[in-house]
Formats: sequence, structure tokens, C-alpha cells
Amino acid sequence: MKRLFLTVLSIFLILISFANSEIIVSEYQPILDFQVSYTKIIDICETGFASTKLIIKNTGNIETQFKVVSDSKYSSIYPNTFFLKPQETKQIIHIINLPSGVSHNFDIVFSVITSNNLKKEFTQGINIEKCPNLAVRAVNTSASITPCTKADFIIKLFNPGQYYEKYYFSLKDFKGKANLPLNIYLKQNSSELVRFSLEPDCDVYGQTNPVMVIETGTSKLQAEIPLSLNIERDYNFSISLQEQTEACNKIETRIPVTITNHVNLTNKYSLQIKNDFSWVDFDQNDIILEPYEEKIINLIFNPELKQESSYLIPIIAESEYGDLTVEKQINVNVINCYDYDFYFENNKICVDDNELNLVLQNKGKFNTEFIVDLTTSADFISLTKQNITLSPEQSMEIPVKIDGSLTGKYALKANSVVKDKPFSKEASVNLDVISLYDCYKPEIVTNSLWVKHGEQEQKLQIQNTGLKEARYELTQDDFDWLEIEDVRVTLEKEERQEIPLAANIGNQTKQGIYPILFKIQERDNEQQYEKKIYFIVFDYTFKEFVWKFKCFISLGFISFIILILIIVLLFKLRYDKNIISCLIWILILIIIALIIVNTCFPFFRDFFNLFYKNNIDITENECLTYFDESVCSSRLYHSWKEDHIYTINLNDYFEDPDGDLLNFSASGTGNITISIIAQTAKLFPAKEWYGIETVSFIADDRKGGITVSPLFYLHVLNVKEFSLNDFILDYYTQIIIVLCIILALAIFLLNKTYKKKPKKNKKKKKK
Repeated sequence: MKRLFLTVLSIFLILISFANSEIIVSEYQPILDFQVSYTKIIDICETGFASTKLIIKNTGNIETQFKVVSDSKYSSIYPNTFFLKPQETKQIIHIINLPSGVSHNFDIVFSVITSNNLKKEFTQGINIEKCPNLAVRAVNTSASITPCTKADFIIKLFNPGQYYEKYYFSLKDFKGKANLPLNIYLKQNSSELVRFSLEPDCDVYGQTNPVMVIETGTSKLQAEIPLSLNIERDYNFSISLQEQTEACNKIETRIPVTITNHVNLTNKYSLQIKNDFSWVDFDQNDIILEPYEEKIINLIFNPELKQESSYLIPIIAESEYGDLTVEKQINVNVINCYDYDFYFENNKICVDDNELNLVLQNKGKFNTEFIVDLTTSADFISLTKQNITLSPEQSMEIPVKIDGSLTGKYALKANSVVKDKPFSKEASVNLDVISLYDCYKPEIVTNSLWVKHGEQEQKLQIQNTGLKEARYELTQDDFDWLEIEDVRVTLEKEERQEIPLAANIGNQTKQGIYPILFKIQERDNEQQYEKKIYFIVFDYTFKEFVWKFKCFISLGFISFIILILIIVLLFKLRYDKNIISCLIWILILIIIALIIVNTCFPFFRDFFNLFYKNNIDITENECLTYFDESVCSSRLYHSWKEDHIYTINLNDYFEDPDGDLLNFSASGTGNITISIIAQTAKLFPAKEWYGIETVSFIADDRKGGITVSPLFYLHVLNVKEFSLNDFILDYYTQIIIVLCIILALAIFLLNKTYKKKPKKNKKKKKK
């Protein structure tokens, strides 16, 4: 039953869908029909004419073309062909013009035919009357003109009556100026040609149908003469401008736009920018042009954009008369015409330098004049205000004079302006004036060298890490078996070079590690530098090598066995076999390896040059180790513990006689950072660094007075800290014993577990 019910329901739904589809189709079938309203009887005078209106409405549901025709030679219809949308109505004019001699009544049949061949006929009755004193005949009642011009018309006026008559003229359904006769007098049985002209307003165009009204003075008769006037929509004008241009960012640019009136009438035009371009406008948005006149206005660009780009700008011009619109487009490429770079060339100089370069580079499109000035006021730095002209892509280095011999960091600022343009840039730098020691500082890159007994050559790498070219001289006084072949070397900034060494090690020199102190002197400025290099004398025979490195060989062999056992362990894990015995052997081998390490630890320590990091030599923290008694007892000596912040109140050392507030700064230091807030100097030593530094403080009263303090002696004390390295060096035996006990206990527990595990009995199958 359920299946039968579903089948019936499906058939019912299908039938409903077909029914609905038929209804929908029938709703959208095209309907072709129309209605016509008209005057069925028209009264007209002999030799006169009359006009009547025909109203046609499209009552169908599709747009249709209509055509109206008449069977009478005395009638004319305008317009006779047109389109109507659904429910749209059209009013057309039916004009009847009777010549002389037509005196009997008759019918006019007119037909309305659609483009779908639907045709309907209608009949109008023409009732001809004898009109005393008034008869009119059309001579010229239609014209075609252009805007703001005059149209001429002619009619013939008859007085068929038996007495003298006066005629009056007026006009209706017309917008503009009409040149009509004031009045005309005609005697009985006479006629006259009446000429008149119409001049529509300039904004009127298209088909218009004014009506001439004639009225008699005595008999008070009235006649209407329909006129046909077609005004062409001729308001032609044009705008012309270049299709593509460039505009400078932040600079006003003007582009000429030509507007031409191509017709014989005065018209007003409105110009605007179509989209939202706030930086584009016209210097005149409204302009009036006489007939055939041409004028030029300016399109103004004043972009304030963040980046260069191209913009397509639409322009619209509209005429007041005729409502004509002309659209144009201009592609504007906005560029930075006065772009430039302005910066200090370096942020670090040597204390013996007397100038710092400012770099000015013109990256714009034109030759540009710049005005450069220094905004930082300090006695030791100066720059004469300069006017500099640069061509595109040209650059110039401007020297800033520096007078003084103080190290430290100084904030400098300079300003540059493009002359007569709204462009400026500021260059700033935190200038670091470094000491001669750091300016010519070398660095021996090599840390250790392996050598053998006998004659041989080695290479020592040295690099100039300072700021200038330096001439170095290398010496060493520790061992006579080592000779420096090229004692003198000249290196550019960041240049690295290998120095050949000749080693002639005799048999009396034992094998081992020899620290050799190399001394380097900068020859021009007499700066002294040192670096300790470790020379490892090593040339064992195979037998000696095996015996000397027996600890390494033993540990390597045990490690190999442990690796094999780990592979076996992984194999057993994969096949779910007993793994406890394998783990026990691995732990036994690790214990053996720890015993070997304990035995050989002194050799490892010497071979790898292990040393105590945090043993403190008591003399490191003694002031007299570095300075004499007068320094250690003075107010200029300051000491504190490493990794701590130290403060100094500078008002305790400086005093201004005028009571002015002082600005403080400090010379450069290598391992201590100095921050000065008001009169307090905070000293931050580098992490885990200890040692000595010297520094000078500078006081400025902001009136040109600068005072430099004597040297302050800063001493950061070494503090012993916990070090895992030192802990292992002190207690390696105890550490190894503890590890061995833990491993032995693990072996005991694993072995006990292994013995308790029941064994599986394998039974043989009987045949």
C-alpha cells in the first residue's frame, strides 16, 4: 500500500507541474491590440483648413510599430509612423486643407496598421460650411530650422463676405518670439497673402506644433491654422586636450583645455570632473561662448599623493541649450619631480677626523636648487649655509667641519629645502666618535695552530676591524723557535690578510700546547694591541699515538659495541622478544665507559684545554693593580660589582656660576653603556664583563659654554658565580661514582625482573 500511495502521489505532482507550466506559458503569450480616439465630425469653412488630434494607445503587451494612412488627398497626418511601448499613448495631428471649389460634405477614412499586420479603419465626417467674411488657405505652414534661428510661414486669407472686415492674429502652443501682423483689413470678395515668422527659444528642439489663431472683428468668427516646426538638435561643441601628461606631486600643474562652439548661437557650458579626484579642477567651471567662438581654460592638478602612480581622469562638459554632453579622458602620471636623498654618510668616525660628509642626491626630473643648513648648535661642529644646484641623478658630498678631540656619541641634525618649492628633508645621525684605539683596531682571526717538530710554515690571519687604513707591525717575544716573516703589513678597512710564520721547533721542545702572545703596534698612531695564540706541538708515532690516545680509542670501541647492542635491542622490540638482557649489557658497558672517563679525565682536561672559568685572582679586584694611590683615593675612582647598575650624580662634579641648568653628555666607552637623565648618569656594564674603563663627562650651559671633566676611573669587580664547567672540573670523580651507582642499581633491578619471568616450554609434536 505504501508503494502504491507514493506512485500515485508522484503522478499527481507531475500533472500539477505540467498544468502550472501551461498556465505560465499562457500568461506570457503576446497580445496585439490598440485603441484610437478621434473627432468623428469636423466643421470646416470653404477654402479653409482645420486640424484635429488622433490619440492612439497600445493596449497590447509588446512594443509595436504603428503606421497611419488616409484615403483623402485633402488630409495629411504627422507623424504617420512611430513605435509605442505597452500601454503607451501617442497624439498625432490630422490636418484637412480644402482648396477652392470643394463645397459638398464628404468622409475621410484613415487606417491604423501595426507591424504585425493588425489593421483598423476609422471614418471622419467633413461638414463644409459657408463661412461669411473668413476663409483661409495654407500656402507654407511647415518649416525645418536649427536652434536660435527664424522660420517663415505663408497663408492666404480670404474675405468671401459682402462687407469690409478686420482680422486679428495670435499664436498658441509656442515658446519663443513670434513676428505676427497686428491686423489686416480686407474688403468684400478680396484676398491677401499673410507672411509671418517664428523664432523659438534656443533651448527648444525637436518637433513642435504651434497654432495660428485668426479672429474677425465684426462677425467674431475664429479659425485655427496648425503649423509644423521641426527644430534640429544642433548644439554641436567640442573640447580638446592632450591625452596624456605628467604632474608633479605637491606642485600645481596646468593643462590647457580648448572649448569650441560650432553653431550659430550663444551657449553656456559647464565643466566638471566625473569621479572623486579632489586634487583636479578647472580654473573656470562655467563658460559662455558666442557663435563659433573658441576659448582656452586650464585643467589644474595639485596632487598630494603618497606614491607615484597613473590616473585616468574623466572630464564632462554639458551645454545649457540642447543638454548635449561631451566626455573626454586624460591619463595623468603623477611623479615626484623634486624627490631627493639627504643623509649623513657615516654614523661613526675617528677622534682624529676633522669632517663628516652630508650626502645630497637629486632623484627628481629637473635641475634643482637646494638650501642646506645645520640645525644642531655645538661649538665643535659647523656647516656654512649653502645653496647647491644639482642636475637629475647628480649627487654631492657636503663636508661638515668637526673641531675637537672628544670621544662619545652626539646627536646631529641637518635640514635641506628645495628653493621656492614645498619640499624639505631632515638628516639626523647619532654620531659615534671613537678613540684611536678602536679606530685602528686589528683582530687576529686565528686562535690556534697545530705544528710539528722541525722547519715548517704556518699562516696567521689578521683583519683590520677599525674604520681607517692602518699600518701594523707584529712581534712576539715568547719563543725563539717562531719567526714572523712579514713583520709589517698595511690593511684597508675590513681587509683580511694572511701573515706567513716560520716555525723551527727543535727536539728539546716538548709536545704540548704553547700560548704565544702576539703584540701588534699601529705604526702611525702608536696604538698597542695583543692577542694570545695557542700553538699545539704534536707529532706522535703510531705507537705513541695509540698509547697517548688510549682513552679515546677505548671509549670509541665501547661506543661501537653499545651501538650494536642498541640495534639488537630495536630488533628484539620489533619481534616482541626478551630485551632485558640486552639492556643490562648496555648499562654494563656505560659503567665501563664512565670508569675509563674518570681514569683519563686529566688527559681530556689538558688535551681540550679545559680551565676554570670563575676562579678569581684577588688582584683583579684591587684598584692598585691598575691605578696608583692618587687615583684610588680620589673622588674620580668608582667601583661596583659586575652585572649591576651604578649611578653618578654629576651635580657633585659640575657647578654653573650663573645657576643655569646644564646638559650632560659622555665620551665613548667600550664595555659600559652610559645613560644620562637630567643630572644622573646610569652606568650599565656589559653582561658578565668586569675590568676597567675611563670616561669624561661634558657639561653644556646652552649658551655656548662647554666644560669637560677630568677622567673618571670606572672599575667593575669580578664576582664568582656558579659554573657547571667549574663544578665538573672540581667534582668529576664524585659525579662519575654517583652515575655508576645509579646504573648498577638499574642493572640489579633488571636482572631480578629477568629471573622472575617464567620460561615457555616448547613441546614437540608427535608424529
